[in-house]
Amino acid sequence: DGCSSLAIENNTLTYNDVVGIFIINSGSCTLKNNTFMYNTIGLEIQNDASSNLIYLNKFAVNDVHAVSNTINEFDNGTIGNYYDDYDGEGVYDILGLGSCIDRYPIFWNPSYEALSIDSPADVEFGVGESGHSIIWTITGSNPTTQELFIDGVSQGVVDFVGYEQTIYLYGLDAGEHNFTLVINDGEGSSVQDTVLVTVYPEPAPAVSTPGDVDYEVGSTSNNFSWTITGTYSSYEIYLDGAIYQTGTSGSVIFVSVDGLHSGSYNFTIVVYSSYGQGTDTVFVTVTDTVDPSVSSPADLQYTEGETGNTIEWTVDDMEPDSYELTLNGTLFQSGSWNGSAITINVDHLSPAVYIFTLTLYDETGLSSSDSVTVTVTPTDDVTPTTTTTTTTTTGEVPPTGGNELYIGIGIGGAVGAIAVIIIMMILRKR
Repeated sequence: DGCSSLAIENNTLTYNDVVGIFIINSGSCTLKNNTFMYNTIGLEIQNDASSNLIYLNKFAVNDVHAVSNTINEFDNGTIGNYYDDYDGEGVYDILGLGSCIDRYPIFWNPSYEALSIDSPADVEFGVGESGHSIIWTITGSNPTTQELFIDGVSQGVVDFVGYEQTIYLYGLDAGEHNFTLVINDGEGSSVQDTVLVTVYPEPAPAVSTPGDVDYEVGSTSNNFSWTITGTYSSYEIYLDGAIYQTGTSGSVIFVSVDGLHSGSYNFTIVVYSSYGQGTDTVFVTVTDTVDPSVSSPADLQYTEGETGNTIEWTVDDMEPDSYELTLNGTLFQSGSWNGSAITINVDHLSPAVYIFTLTLYDETGLSSSDSVTVTVTPTDDVTPTTTTTTTTTTGEVPPTGGNELYIGIGIGGAVGAIAVIIIMMILRKR
């Protein structure tokens, strides 16, 4: 609508109940190398749309290939379009008030496709319910007529009405009914399908549709409820396809969704009765947007040889995962973390300044860090000194001898503390 000099090329338009391409109030457009098949009308050009050029398009198995109510060109002066119903004689007349012709039409016979009809699921509902239907999809070349049978009674033979057909179900008495659709083609072949329709003496139970739930991991009072209307025998609630809760009574079914890990979940209820089923699904999304919590212990200073020196970090997270410990920027310990406090013993260090950094990670990848500076002074000088040598290494005191340093990392748990002892070689300066 409202286009000028537009090129419409290399499109496939199929199975449209009304029209494949509809042009209005547009001019000087070019339609080329498009395929129109299985449409009620392949191409329709209406008032206020003229001087358009249509060529090298393929038209087949449409109820009507093309309609033009204004003057348009259906060939470029040397070649026109392909039609499956062109008889090879003379020009091809285009339907419509524009009296257009294709002066250079070409016969096109796409490969014959045998008729086919799909098989929609059987339908069940209670007396008085609305909104139920059967939708059949038909494919194949040249369907010509059709016949609908309801409970074995023909509703009459009529011309083929379309490749997608909807039969609305209303006014049926309680009981079982069968609907059979038969499609015939011009080759003497036919296909058919039957759908069974069961109408119960009262409606199936109806289930309300509460809204989806979003919450932050660890928060509480997250819930929803379904309201069931009508008589039923039992219900089942599924969490991601597995049975989560069952019951046999209650008009309001309350579901608490607290305590879930971060992620997406679906809760589906199925309510059973002798007259069909009612169902609904609620999606629950749990997010973790909070970094792990880690305290900031004070920096520590002690004299060489003193013992009982520890760093304890108070930590917390709803979904703890792992930790890393670095000494002067170098990783020396990592492992899983269950949310309990982390303590390290820093006795037996040589005089120097050390920076211990703890980094915590949760299951979603969020992290937090804290660093504690430990200053160890020599026994004869409470003030640490800077040692200068001709050779330096980043983060280490130049070696002149060595002692083993035992660093204990206590990781508490719900049952008991787990002690991991890491033996490091910290070189003592003489």
